[in-house]
Amino acid sequence: MLYRKYFRSKIVSLMLATVLFHVGVLTCEICYLRFAQHRLGRENIPGENKPLLEMMRNDNGVFRKQKMLASRSIKLKMVGICSKIFDFFVVMSFFSHRIRNKVMENIRTKKNVIRINCSHIREADINFMILVFFLIGLKNIVLAWAFSSILRPSDLMLNFLILVFRCFVIAPVMIWLFSSVYNKARWGLVLCAYVAVVVLMYLANFTDIAVDNHDSYEIIPHKVFGKRLGDEIVRLNLKNKIFWDRSANFENAALVKTGASRYIVVVGDLIKYGEKEFLGFIAHEVGHADDLSTEKKLFYSIFTIGITCAGILSTVYFLTPKYTSRGVSRFSVLAFVVLANTYIFSLITDMFQNNIGIHVEVNADIYAKTLGFGTALGVGLYKLSAGSKTMMFHSPIYTHYLEDHPSIASRVGYLIK
Repeated sequence: MLYRKYFRSKIVSLMLATVLFHVGVLTCEICYLRFAQHRLGRENIPGENKPLLEMMRNDNGVFRKQKMLASRSIKLKMVGICSKIFDFFVVMSFFSHRIRNKVMENIRTKKNVIRINCSHIREADINFMILVFFLIGLKNIVLAWAFSSILRPSDLMLNFLILVFRCFVIAPVMIWLFSSVYNKARWGLVLCAYVAVVVLMYLANFTDIAVDNHDSYEIIPHKVFGKRLGDEIVRLNLKNKIFWDRSANFENAALVKTGASRYIVVVGDLIKYGEKEFLGFIAHEVGHADDLSTEKKLFYSIFTIGITCAGILSTVYFLTPKYTSRGVSRFSVLAFVVLANTYIFSLITDMFQNNIGIHVEVNADIYAKTLGFGTALGVGLYKLSAGSKTMMFHSPIYTHYLEDHPSIASRVGYLIK
């Protein structure tokens, strides 16, 4: 009865199916983490992974820390479920004719918060959009404040005031401007946005137009890498392009940019985990260069953004007549289709993007292992995760759905054999 009354729209049904899938994956992860908690409490781990188990048993307190991380992760996943359901109902309120008409009637009977004299978009439409932006923004602020030990009540109030300014001052002007352009250009607005994003991604990744400030970084001497890794660095044109930022208060390493502009940057005190482990991290990043990982992810991003834009245009094309006949502006349809993609449908496109990320990470790990750094990299990843209090265990379905790296447990398992 509820479905027939409010959810009969095809796009609402698709949104509902996507959210239910999301909730199902998070529920599986919660069950897996509960199982992991049980195993960790008995100083054991989920699954067969002897190298990881041995390292954890030789490291005091790591079982207790991982159990606490699992408990915190369960709470976050439960909040994530509630948050996504909230997003669904807020965005769905526009696509459900019954709910939208009811909200519009209430808006018309009250004095509108935003009053803009515009021939192509009604005040009720603008106020509906402002209300949705405000609700989603308020939810994000409250959750960020509730789960952060850094933010104070004063920060919550400041973020709230910023949200009010963005929603009730900046957003109406932007809606008026873009709705005016869309009223005249229609599909050109979305197509121009896609072309602009692609051009910016290309310029940022393939050229030196966007200059990176790494003058203050230390260049790691080529001789420290040894012959085999050093030869690979030369072959891949990375000699004297491996920089070290020692001043950072966290540890990481990354391959930056693509083609002739690419370089590797090491961040923080990674050497504290051991010299072999340090070289293992660098070998992993060199593996990304050998695998053309950045190029793969970049082109896949451009492809998925294109698919998303095509989906938005197609959806708007078929939906617009149904809504304009009910007095809803064309731009309102576009705005809420974009919102639906941002908060609901992007879960699916991001899943494929994450799997590309996992694929290139595994390739880089295997590359480092073929150079003789498998054990060093596995030990280094374990030490880095234990030191940074990162959860090492995730269910496979969750990893391939919401993570862009394999779990630390699985990486240690295939690196150390």
